[in-house]
Amino acid sequence: MKFHAISAVLAAPLFLVGPMVQDGGQDELASLVAEQGRALAELRIELTETQDRLEMTLAYLKQQADAAKTLEGNLSQVESLGFTAGINPRSRETLLSGWRGYLAGQQSGVPKGKAAPAPPARQ
Repeated sequence: MKFHAISAVLAAPLFLVGPMVQDGGQDELASLVAEQGRALAELRIELTETQDRLEMTLAYLKQQADAAKTLEGNLSQVESLGFTAGINPRSRETLLSGWRGYLAGQQSGVPKGKAAPAPPARQ
């Protein structure tokens, strides 16, 4: 897909100024191609920066989901140690239920990054 988009960006000036080439517009064509080359270089830099930010964001989201899972386990441990016993245990059960619902939401729908390439099959 990237190859097609890059090809289209590079080929566009040729289609637009094709008649000028026949009339000897080499200088104009060269400047347009150089301008497109600069624009393409800027886009490549921007794409690389965007991909880096995406990978950092995905790593952060994964850390948050892992932390939510850990806290969820801690809540179960607290409950088993008797947190819900005592005065007004229903309020504590409601609190734990609310926390668990929130933590379940943090763990679901976490976007995945690029899949690691599969190792080559052994023969």
